[in-house]
Amino acid sequence: MNIVYPKDHSSSSIQGLVDAADSDVIFVGDPSVDLEPEPRMFNRMARVIRETGCGWVYADAAGHPRIDYQSGSPECRTNGISGLSRKKASTATLAPGHEAKP
Repeated sequence: MNIVYPKDHSSSSIQGLVDAADSDVIFVGDPSVDLEPEPRMFNRMARVIRETGCGWVYADAAGHPRIDYQSGSPECRTNGISGLSRKKASTATLAPGHEAKP
């Protein structure tokens, strides 16, 4: 399993990673976080995506949730590793009001 790192947190950076992916599951990392993944983490995340049909999974640190999201927030950062379904990500659209500004 390879971890890819976007150049920034923009939709276009993530879309570029999705377009270039050669697997049905993409692991997106945050280069500012030092990670020590458990041996089976990537397989488990990929299995969850494939078996449930979800579009996104993320990994918490043991005893320390890493997701930083509040309802209505324009962005969600996991501060770690996220797994994306290539199929779901390639068909996703932005919610009204969250489109890229010119």
